[in-house]
Amino acid sequence: MHKDLKVSAWIGKFSGAHDLIHYVETGYDPSGNSTNQFWSEIGISWFDDDFREASILSSGNDTLADELQEFSYGETFADELFRRLTQMRQPGMDGLILLYDFDYPNVGGQRLRSRVAFVGTFDYRK
Repeated sequence: MHKDLKVSAWIGKFSGAHDLIHYVETGYDPSGNSTNQFWSEIGISWFDDDFREASILSSGNDTLADELQEFSYGETFADELFRRLTQMRQPGMDGLILLYDFDYPNVGGQRLRSRVAFVGTFDYRK
């Protein structure tokens, strides 16, 4: 749900940047309705892609803190996101997706067959 100054994060396994972009990219069905695998898997019907960032992270945690700082407003939430990621990140989980001004309720917990795991929702400052 929309909530100013919140950023929700997911981490998942992807074969590379192209695979990640394909996963979050919005397409259209024959009727002209927007479709998106990421939206479907996390249980939302639409999100403005202008408020989304997705990137492949380096393996391991050596440069993770620095990489998180590079996201928009990253310096305001990177420390907390880093702590959460280092607790839950498994080998091969390298695709990070951020939705800004979005407070994900995570009502159902981890969805079956989802390529991503919900990391958490964090406060950020502009």
